[in-house]
Amino acid sequence: MPLPQLRQDLITGRWVAVATERARRPDSFTQAVKEAVAARDVCPFCPGHEAMTPPEVLAYRAPGGEPNSEGWWVRVVPNLYAAFRLEPDGQEQREGRFWQRDAIGACEVLISSPDHLAPTPLLPRRQVEEIVQSYVDRYRHHAKDPNLEHVVILYNHGRPAGASLEHPHSQLYAISLIPPAFTEELQGGRRFYQEQGGCVFCRTLDDELRAGTRIVFENDAFVAFAPYAARTPFETWIMPRRHAASFGDLDLSREKPALAEALQLTLKALREGLNDPP
Repeated sequence: MPLPQLRQDLITGRWVAVATERARRPDSFTQAVKEAVAARDVCPFCPGHEAMTPPEVLAYRAPGGEPNSEGWWVRVVPNLYAAFRLEPDGQEQREGRFWQRDAIGACEVLISSPDHLAPTPLLPRRQVEEIVQSYVDRYRHHAKDPNLEHVVILYNHGRPAGASLEHPHSQLYAISLIPPAFTEELQGGRRFYQEQGGCVFCRTLDDELRAGTRIVFENDAFVAFAPYAARTPFETWIMPRRHAASFGDLDLSREKPALAEALQLTLKALREGLNDPP
């Protein structure tokens, strides 16, 4: 199987992931196959079908349970159609005027619950806390790898949003470079600190709380709000009240329940207000 590649755009300098294996995902086939994959009896994420996925890298189940067996309530597996792969030695080379490098990184699927049809807004709160725990566990695991620069977790809901399987799940990408959108945020934060002092994210949260007109939800530890300069309709940020540099710095004892509450109620508001959008 060929290693996925990162190819550099000559004009913008941006790197693009090229992974031919992703063309073999379930949503790349006919509608008839899509409908079959959506059914519980052939869903690779449903309990009893653990052999249909790569071996798990994390699972929460009762003590004594066998790995890759039933009895779990959150399960994390490598993405079978990964855009990035962990390799000991990535290569970089030129092809004419163009640069390319091996797409080193990890792609994982975080299965939200054993329930085939229960999206995060409708799960019990305790289950959402377990989902947040799995996010933090896998984030921290990959953040320790010196070859990886960036970890992002996506929750896809519905086929238009990119979910090729119906069973609720998230995807984690841990990659060897920082994407331009995040580089711009880092540069903006550094520029704000140099010019005005303080943290631009803390200042943004202070301004939103003072205005009070775009607050979606708040509790003792987190605030969900529509940013003043939103880039997309219904864009919503969930920001900690406490200054922190990384998602991996989450205080699990105090902030995990609060983040689970903020995440679930924000998603529920979007679901109800927009008639369950993708």
